[in-house]
Amino acid sequence: MTPDANDFCIFAVKRGIIEGRIDPHFYLPQFQSIISAIKKNPYVQLGDIAQFSKETTDYSEFEAGTFEYLEISGVSLGIDKYSTTAISVCEAPSRAKMRTKPRDIAVALTRPHRGAITLIKDTGIIASTGFSIIRDSDCRIDKEWLLFVLLSNASLQQLLQRSSGGNYPAIIEEEVKHIYLPLLDSEKQIEMVNNIKQSLIKYNQKMDNIDTATSVVRKGAFERLGICLPDYRPSLFSYSRLRQIIAMGLYCNPHSAYLNEIFSMLRDSPFHSGALEEFVDINPT
Repeated sequence: MTPDANDFCIFAVKRGIIEGRIDPHFYLPQFQSIISAIKKNPYVQLGDIAQFSKETTDYSEFEAGTFEYLEISGVSLGIDKYSTTAISVCEAPSRAKMRTKPRDIAVALTRPHRGAITLIKDTGIIASTGFSIIRDSDCRIDKEWLLFVLLSNASLQQLLQRSSGGNYPAIIEEEVKHIYLPLLDSEKQIEMVNNIKQSLIKYNQKMDNIDTATSVVRKGAFERLGICLPDYRPSLFSYSRLRQIIAMGLYCNPHSAYLNEIFSMLRDSPFHSGALEEFVDINPT
C-alpha cells in the first residue's frame, strides 16, 4: 500500500529500519519504498560525500555598503535558477548571514521538498540562514550531478520524510546529511548532467516563448486601440522590498506612478473607460 500524504492507513515496519525516531510519518511506505529502491544499487548518504559550510559574514568585505542577498523565495523551484536582491549593509535582514562561493549548492531548509535548491554561480552572494550550504564534495562526485540528484523526486521526498512541522515543514542540516543517493561512476554522472542541461535549455526556451506570448496578449488589446502602455521597471527600493511585502499579504499600491500613468492614458483615450463593475455583474444573484 502506498498512501497519499493525506490518507490515513495502518502499516508495519521491520525493527531493523527503526532509526530512533518514533513518528509514523517518517516510516510511511511511500518513503520506505524510495529508500529500498535506492539501496538495490550502489549508494551513499549525502553526509558521507559532501562537506557543509558554516561560514558567516560580518559584512566587512562589502566596502560599497551593499551586497547581493539570496533568500529562499529567490530560488526557482526545481530548475537551478535564482535571483538576488541588492541590500544595503545597514538594512540587512538578520537572516542574511551565510557566505557563499561559486559552485556551492544552497539547499532550502524550509519546505525543502519544493525543490528550492540551486548551484551558486556568482561571487559575493550572501544567503539566508534558511539555506544549508554544501561547499565541497567527494572527488568521485560531480557537483552538478549532485545538484540534479538533490532536485530529483527521490531526494525531495526524503527531505520531506525527515522534515517536521506539519503544514510548514522544515528540516535541520543534520537530517539533510542522512538522505540516500545513488552512486554512479563518473562517466554516467557527466552523461546525466549533459542530458539534463539540454532538457533545461529546451524548457527555458519554451518559457521564454510563453512569456513573449503572454506579453503580446496583455498589451495587444490596448495597442490595437492606440494606447501604448509604459514599460514597467520597478525601482531598486520597491524591488528589494517587494517579496517581503507580498509575503506578509500587504502589497497594494493603487497610487503608484506606473498605474497613474495607465489611468491617465485611459482617461485621455477616445474610448469610454471605467471600473470593471460598470461593465459586468460581479455579484450575480
